[in-house]
Parts: sequence; C-alpha cells; structure tokens
Amino acid sequence: MAITKITRDALNTGIDDNSDATAITIGSDENVTFSGTVLTDKVQPSSFLTVGQQNATGEGGEIQLEGSNGNANVTVDNIVGHCRIITGVNQAIVSDPSGRVTLPNNPAFVARHSGDYTHTQSSFIQFNVTGGNRGNHYSTSTYKFTAPVTGVYFFHCTVIVRALANGTNLYDLLRFRINNAYAGYSNRRGIYNTTSMSHGYFVDDIQDVYFLSANDTVGVSAEHGCSIHGNTLYTRFSGFLVG
Repeated sequence: MAITKITRDALNTGIDDNSDATAITIGSDENVTFSGTVLTDKVQPSSFLTVGQQNATGEGGEIQLEGSNGNANVTVDNIVGHCRIITGVNQAIVSDPSGRVTLPNNPAFVARHSGDYTHTQSSFIQFNVTGGNRGNHYSTSTYKFTAPVTGVYFFHCTVIVRALANGTNLYDLLRFRINNAYAGYSNRRGIYNTTSMSHGYFVDDIQDVYFLSANDTVGVSAEHGCSIHGNTLYTRFSGFLVG
C-alpha cells in the first residue's frame, strides 16, 4: 500500500503539507520513492526468520531461518512432540518427546559369535551376529566398527577360549586395532594351568576409550590360534559413541 503524504515540519523538508503531491511512496515492490525519485532498491536481509503456527493436531510450530533467495536454509519444527532441525530438505537432528536425540543415530552395537570356531592367529575375531546395531556401523562381514563421526568412543570385548592344553601361554590374547594398527592389549597375561579351570576354558577381556575420526575402523584380533567358544552370552564385542 502506498503512503501518499508524510507529515513534517515545513521548515525542514520543503514539501507543502497542503499540496496533493505524493511525498514518499513505499510501493508493492517495497522500493522507496521520494518526490518521484527512487531513493534505493529495497534491501533484502541476508537472512530472516519465518514463524509458523501449529495446526489442530499439534503439528507445525515451524521456525525457518531463510536465506536471501527465500529458500529455507534451516528449519526447526515440532511434529507431535518431536523436534526437528532441517537443513535444506534433509533432516539434520531429530529429538523425541523425552528429549532424546534419535537422529543422527547415536551409534551403538553389540556383536557376538553364533558358535564355536577355530580362530586363525592375528586375524579379527568373527563376531558375526548383532544383538543391536544402531546406525548399522558395525559390519558382520569385516568384523569391524566404522566411526560415522569424529568423537570419543568406548569399546569392550570379552572372549572365551575353549579346550586349552595345560600350560598354554595366552599372553596379550586380545588386541584392539584402529585402522588395522594395534591400539590396545588384553587385561590378562601369563601361562594358564587348565587343570584348575573348568573344561579348560579361559576368559579374557579388553576395554578402552578412543578418540576417533570419521571413517576410522575398530576391530578386535586374537593373537593366538585357538578355539573360540561362540556362546552369544559370553563372547561379545560392543561399543558406543560417548560424545
């Protein structure tokens, strides 16, 4: 809508308040004209805020931070208790009604072996089934976890070795490997007298915290050839993103 008359002190502007001439006009194109002269094109801010309203079912409540071309660069909305942050057309972060972040999927996994098998020295232990694999970042074919984002991660592994000969030396049996390089050692060391152990079983475990970059891989190798007991309640490898 045009503004056709602006009240002013006659001593300052020189525009006659009693004349019918248009003094200042703001057109539908949002350009400002003073006495018939366009002062400047409208100034479009580099970004601006759009606020929407919820509908009757509680959906919406949208806030958009838009660029100068009018496209929404970042959108924050509320879908029945779920808060979403969207960049462009992609969902970046989603939280549920309890405030728990569900996207990106905070990676976590528990991997196990489904049965006894003969392990080859210095190879990755074959944790071939998962009891949980949020984000699918653990592979049951390579037996490695791949970090989806840079961050701090915690890992733990427990392995039962069966049918040991008396006096077997299983020093440093388990080792974490980051990008195939050794990164950590077992908690137990030494030569074990299997005559004092039920069925000659030997249990070892390893845990540690690692600062990983995106796409780093982590697996567990056994540094001795042995028979691994694949009971899924015992032999397992787990990890999760701390933050």
